[in-house]
Amino acid sequence: MITCYNPNTHLKWDSSLNGPDDNILNLSQDEIMGLPNIGEVINFCHSIENNFVNARGWNSLHLNIPPMDMFKQIGLHNPYAAYSNDGSKEDFIVSRLDSGRFALKPNLKNRPFLYRGQNTLHKSIVSGFDRSSKEEKLIANLKVAEFFLLLKTHPLFRMFDAGIALEGLSKTIFLEMNYYGLAQHYGFNTGLLDFSSDIEVAAFFGATKWLAADKYRLFENPNIKYGVIYHYSVDPATTFTLDGFSSIGLQVFPRSGQQKGFLQNSGVRDINNNPKTVAIPFRHNPVEDQKIIDRWNGGELLFAEDELSPVSDLILKTKDISLSAFAFNLYVNPQDNEAENRQICSDMGYTVNPNMRYVFTEELLDLYYDKIKNGWWKDFCDRMYWGDSAKAKRLKQQMLDLPGNGYYCQYFDKNEYRRLYYHQIDTEFKASRH
Repeated sequence: MITCYNPNTHLKWDSSLNGPDDNILNLSQDEIMGLPNIGEVINFCHSIENNFVNARGWNSLHLNIPPMDMFKQIGLHNPYAAYSNDGSKEDFIVSRLDSGRFALKPNLKNRPFLYRGQNTLHKSIVSGFDRSSKEEKLIANLKVAEFFLLLKTHPLFRMFDAGIALEGLSKTIFLEMNYYGLAQHYGFNTGLLDFSSDIEVAAFFGATKWLAADKYRLFENPNIKYGVIYHYSVDPATTFTLDGFSSIGLQVFPRSGQQKGFLQNSGVRDINNNPKTVAIPFRHNPVEDQKIIDRWNGGELLFAEDELSPVSDLILKTKDISLSAFAFNLYVNPQDNEAENRQICSDMGYTVNPNMRYVFTEELLDLYYDKIKNGWWKDFCDRMYWGDSAKAKRLKQQMLDLPGNGYYCQYFDKNEYRRLYYHQIDTEFKASRH
């Protein structure tokens, strides 16, 4: 059972989603014609966001906690920093996690809703992973393991894993990179569902049909007259715990940040059975659907090319599994049986190759170093919001200055990086050629 809403008629109703697949809400032709188009849904969502802001935002809601603004003085240890801050809507908030590490979270100060766009409304919303067989799940996990190991060879991931010592902080700061979130955004099968805090991002996916990795076109199916925008009301107390959501935030690679990405574990709670979720069906209109596609330049603005894309595409396509990934998967899934996993790989046409490892080649790393030379690190740090105190500004400036810091320059200078990691790099390059 899910609550549906038509902003054109202000009609709200509960649906058991028991209609035929091409008209799951059992709407008449007149009711379909009365649905909003995607542009009208966007305008409606912006209007209720504005209403939220004008009503004093999070402090206007009964959250069973003191007013959020009271936590600002805590600085980096503010548990509600992503909701109460003086940053811009494009900033990513430096937020302390329960683990003690720090994440760069999307700013939710004026974004009380998360959205998911689909070109078709379905009876049940589960990830492709959850619909997979046991054998398919193993292959998906192995692909993700390859991806994780690849990321750990990138200079900035090495730096974030090693930690950064900033003057003014008593402890080394570790920035959390969301490996699963990145995997999801690069086409890997992770068991997660995409959401966004930006309605216009969600609308793009509602108006398009997926063709291949990072490839979308206008959705056209005369039998399916409407899609859906899921409108989820964020609750700081339960969204990222009981409802299985997580934020991806600002990452070394751009697309998750561009998409204001959030993820939901579909195995925790079906969004079609969540009282915080409202389904807004919209009528497919080729002209209006194309407008939102053009808004994102056909998707190019949401799926930027970078040094990660070519290798992740190769991992997705290949029938070889590195021994490193095979072993890593056994480590994180101790209930698995090695012999059984090897047999499944063989039966599925995959080979476990001990002489292979995926790495960023020198040519791909040159793309990264060229970005550094062209001001990418400054742009990256400028999107971090540390706060407005004098201390916060000093911390941010130290981050900006890392490329010139004698200890950290190894992660930003090609020659320094190769000098320190030459043995490992040479081994990796040799392995990648087998």
